[in-house]
Amino acid sequence: MHTAPDLHRKLLSAIAELGRIEKQAVLLFAEISERRLFRDLGFSSMRQYSRSALGFSDAKFYQFQRLAESFKALPKVKMAVASGELTWTKARTVASVAKPESQQEWIEVAKSSNSRKLEQQVKAARRGDVRAPAPDLFSEEGSEPAARRLVNVNLKLEAEQLAQLESLEEALRKQGLKGSREEVLLAALDLAASGDCTRVQSSPKQVVIYQCEDCGDKRVNTSRGLIETNAPTDDAKVLGRDGVNRSSIPPKTRNQVLARDGHQCKSTGCGNTRFLEVHHKKPRSEGGSHETSNLITLCSACHGLVHRGTTMALRE
Repeated sequence: MHTAPDLHRKLLSAIAELGRIEKQAVLLFAEISERRLFRDLGFSSMRQYSRSALGFSDAKFYQFQRLAESFKALPKVKMAVASGELTWTKARTVASVAKPESQQEWIEVAKSSNSRKLEQQVKAARRGDVRAPAPDLFSEEGSEPAARRLVNVNLKLEAEQLAQLESLEEALRKQGLKGSREEVLLAALDLAASGDCTRVQSSPKQVVIYQCEDCGDKRVNTSRGLIETNAPTDDAKVLGRDGVNRSSIPPKTRNQVLARDGHQCKSTGCGNTRFLEVHHKKPRSEGGSHETSNLITLCSACHGLVHRGTTMALRE
């Protein structure tokens, strides 16, 4: 039978090994996320990949994803994790309060503190407690007052997503929402989040795709002009040069399919309830019909992957 000191040494060794494995997992997760390699594996989002391929719970996914996202703004923290200076749990704590200009100071604080003490220092920093250690970390001389500080948020949208966003914004303004674009979109999100049901029960605004009958090229009309797109046309209004609407799926049929599928994406592990589209399992070009048995609900991201030939499992 092992003695207490023996078991203690074994446990310390196991914890150290666990830390090394977790560090490697976090770094690999961050690289797959940053390079969007989940698409090459047949998934429309990192969340879907995490749930389906890694077996992560949503809580575990968000834990990893928040740290992976913070690495982009805090490269020194990422390097400290990679070199073994910081455990990934300490890095997660540091990332919750560090800024690009203060990341090195926070790394030093983390290296000289145990996890409990580090958490106390971070909590003190969030409160603005003047007794918090390393007060130089919280200096903001020359910066704007916190209430006026602006943060740029960049969205990478495909052409059809930009057109859809602009169409939704226009509809919201017609319904009476006023203010800047940011205020209108935040108000809409607030209304959606505070509703009795979080699932969208009405059809999203339809995107119009202009398709050349000679070369087959497709373009979406946005505020930035006509932008080329490879968007699937199952669920869009498609116009030729004669302006005739060649919508693939009748609205009544579309609504039946959405209702049948519970207004959620049926791609395995996805379940998105936003930006839903209807896909032909057997393409129209191969004789596929508009029968509901040949149609399935997908979000725009999963739909695009299917049409690009990426293999992915669809739930029935």
